[in-house]
Amino acid sequence: MMHNYQRRLNERLGTQLRLTSFSWFIRQYSSVAGKKLPEYGMQGQKENQFRRAGIVDNKHCDLVFDLVVHIDGYEEDLDTLDNSVGSIKASFPANFAGGVMHPPEIGAVDEWCELYRSEASLYSKLRRLPASGKWVMPTRYQMDSLDGLLRLLKQHASLCPVMSGYLLLGAPESRKYSFEPLHCYAEPAIGVVECATAIDIRLQGMSNFFRRAFWMLDIKETSMLMKRV
Repeated sequence: MMHNYQRRLNERLGTQLRLTSFSWFIRQYSSVAGKKLPEYGMQGQKENQFRRAGIVDNKHCDLVFDLVVHIDGYEEDLDTLDNSVGSIKASFPANFAGGVMHPPEIGAVDEWCELYRSEASLYSKLRRLPASGKWVMPTRYQMDSLDGLLRLLKQHASLCPVMSGYLLLGAPESRKYSFEPLHCYAEPAIGVVECATAIDIRLQGMSNFFRRAFWMLDIKETSMLMKRV
């Protein structure tokens, strides 16, 4: 989603900005019961007939969350942002994790998109986030088996398992009918995140937050993983 946001923003402003990292705060979570019916489509052998695809059982929820995005770029491009808050809002993606994102309702908040050049002024705003929410923070824990993961989760109640990216199963090679010149198979990698309360982050101070709370995408020859900056 961050990469999509970066492309949309640069296309709109004519800049070369880079969204290098982000932190994620979940204000509110509510589970959605029931199964969603898929839309009608015309894929398959009978392409001239509208049919509904099979129902896939999955979990769905509604989230209210905040994102803190670190923007890097040339000085002239960064200066362009000061007068482009409207474009920053308009460029924000509408899709995330298979769902649809909506900005806050008019009148719900005074300002839902702000720019900061100072870590201190940004942190003064973040430390007032509601105590009921939680920061989803990257960790440096490593495990080599499912048993090791279960032991780790039992020892630390604040940790949760997540899919942290993909590991390649072989070297990329040319294959017929692939969308790109090189293709390879991959499998999801399991990691753990720390769910820290807003009060914990407030008590631990500003330097701890900027050192531990930000995510980045680490791309290597054999993997593509989300990790701590």
